Amino acid sequence: MSDQKIDVYPYPAGGWGALRSVAHHLKEHGIAAKGARTLLHAKQPDGFDHPGCAWPDRNHCSSFEFWENTPE
Repeated sequence: MSDQKIDVYPYPAGGWGALRSVAHHLKEHGIAAKGARTLLHAKQPDGFDHPGCAWPDRNHCSSFEFWENTPE
């Protein structure tokens, strides 16, 4: 059994803080430019949805719309 602890996350799951966090992790993994280009194609009319997407967008309205953070 693991000694890891899950703490409460009191911040929003989206917004500018989430965008900064994504940028931080892309940079940390050395794929800042490639990762950003990939994300900008996600959920776009000429881009892609992930295979398990339950809610396809009929009326596209945002360039910065990625995926919700839901438990699997």
